[in-house]
Amino acid sequence: MHSGRVELRPLHVGPAVPIVAAVVGYGIYGIAGALHGCVLAVVASAIADQVGPGTDLPAPVTDPS
Repeated sequence: MHSGRVELRPLHVGPAVPIVAAVVGYGIYGIAGALHGCVLAVVASAIADQVGPGTDLPAPVTDPS
């Protein structure tokens, strides 16, 4: 269960993620696409960091029989 607290640990996003997102976004939608692409890439990295490997998930329910 989620405790409702915010974890204060840093997320390192290397330079390749925003650069690739900016190039792809610029190629599709121009300057606005480049800016939005960078923001979406960093948010997606943060979400992937939270649900990635090492996340404590509840144990599966076993059959009692």
